[in-house]
Amino acid sequence: ENGVSSFGAWYEWWPAEAQQYWDDISVSAGDSITVTVSAASTTGGTTTLTNNSNGQSVTFTWTGESPALCEVNAEWIVEDYSVGNNLVAFAEYGSVTFTSNSAVVGGVSTSDLSNTYIANMVSESDNSDVISASAVSGNDVTVVYQ
Repeated sequence: ENGVSSFGAWYEWWPAEAQQYWDDISVSAGDSITVTVSAASTTGGTTTLTNNSNGQSVTFTWTGESPALCEVNAEWIVEDYSVGNNLVAFAEYGSVTFTSNSAVVGGVSTSDLSNTYIANMVSESDNSDVISASAVSGNDVTVVYQ
């Protein structure tokens, strides 16, 4: 905002879009972060975020959430966000790499993400103008600002 970068850790129950910020953990550009999400049921589970760079860790427990989870996918996302009904200016973030990713879906564990669906972010004014591109290599996901 006004040329000053700020960072925050947040979590979301999707598809309800129930976003909450963790105020009791700090994150900065370049930090190494580990996130573990575990669905105990279609309406609850736990989310743990550990900032490996500063040693802080926080856990949130979900219970009785609605709508129910489908429990069939996992996502690694770099995205823009809105304040009110307006998108904020998209940050020129360089690149972000999610490493050593794995998921257990339907009781089956995978760490090879090469057959996954890739979604690139496109300009709101021109759906063919890619502004954030993704690539997968083994169990790493890299997202690059274009």
